[in-house]
Amino acid sequence: MVREIRRSGSRGARRAAALVAAIGLVATGAFLSNASSDGNGPQHARVGETAVAGASLVTGTSTVICRFGYDVEVDTLVPPDDSTTDNPPAASTSFAKPCPGVVVAQLSSEMAMPTAADFIHLDMRATCLSPMTFVNPCTVGQTVFGTPAHVFAQNGPATLGTRTVTMAFPALKRGRWKFEVLPGGNGVARMQSRTFTTTAYNGG
Repeated sequence: MVREIRRSGSRGARRAAALVAAIGLVATGAFLSNASSDGNGPQHARVGETAVAGASLVTGTSTVICRFGYDVEVDTLVPPDDSTTDNPPAASTSFAKPCPGVVVAQLSSEMAMPTAADFIHLDMRATCLSPMTFVNPCTVGQTVFGTPAHVFAQNGPATLGTRTVTMAFPALKRGRWKFEVLPGGNGVARMQSRTFTTTAYNGG
């Protein structure tokens, strides 16, 4: 597209090309606060890493919602340690998924931590509970971690405030799935009122 604009030779086209180049520079200078993942396990976040323009981890398009799940929790949860995979989940949903395609999961949670040493980090995990009677279903016990994988939701001192984390589970097969938010922390930082939603789309 940029090459065609430059051939035209018009002043408006040259301005458009300059704008495209500027957008590319901004994208190149963006910072990532999460990690890439192959979807098979949690990974530590790479804070402050420079993004490469066009280096999307996963992309896709979906138009039809086939299932929606939600969980609202109001208790105070203090993750006992930083091992997310064996700590109590902060929230979870489950549903029979009749469509193949992406699931988008989002957690919004109040978080509080009094000192600079306190932190909350998260993984999101999907586990196949049953193939049911679907064609080409998931395998019981199969686990998939959300993309972009392990992220820090809050790091360092902060008064009580709400943080939101969104992850995607691309190309999940049909079947009954359970989705969990797996928190880690330092035994002091806490999560309070929180809402977890999972939306399954056909395709993507």
